[in-house]
Amino acid sequence: MSKFSDKREHARYNLSASALMSTFSDVPLEVEDISAGGFRVVVPKEPHGHEAGRFSIHLPNLHLGEFLGRVAWAFENPTRPPSWTIGVSMDVHGGDASRLREELLAATNTVD
Repeated sequence: MSKFSDKREHARYNLSASALMSTFSDVPLEVEDISAGGFRVVVPKEPHGHEAGRFSIHLPNLHLGEFLGRVAWAFENPTRPPSWTIGVSMDVHGGDASRLREELLAATNTVD
């Protein structure tokens, strides 16, 4: 079992996406392994605990909106300059979670 799949509750989507996360970077970051519950991303600044903040997610032709989230887990990568891979848990509930799942699924179905 992958170290990233231990606590998965949501379907994953294979999409090209970026996130604006001013807590960690002044430029958009490439999102990996996105779901309606969160995503994985590599950041250039060390996260501190379960740091929370606002961020926005962008697909090639769609801005999914601004969300509140927190760092669920993190580990330092063996890179120079240093980087950290973090799992971001999004605070999305009810109708917003349903809308996000629908948007991700629709975007997946339009990818060539």
